[in-house]
Amino acid sequence: MDNHSKFDIRDFVTRYALWLSRAKSEKEAIEYAEKILKDNPDILKLVLEDIKAGINNK
Repeated sequence: MDNHSKFDIRDFVTRYALWLSRAKSEKEAIEYAEKILKDNPDILKLVLEDIKAGINNK
C-alpha cells in the first residue's frame, strides 16, 4: 500500500468514526476503527488520536 492510500484510509475511517461518535457513542466509533484497521496498527493509532481530538473539540 502506498503512502497516499494510507492517508485516504485514515481520512475515511476518521471522518466516519467522528460522525459515529456524534450520532451514537465514542465507544462505537473506537470499535469501528479497531475493526476496520485491525491489520494496520500504525494507522489505527493515528485514527484513535484523531477521534480523541475530534471528540474533545465538540
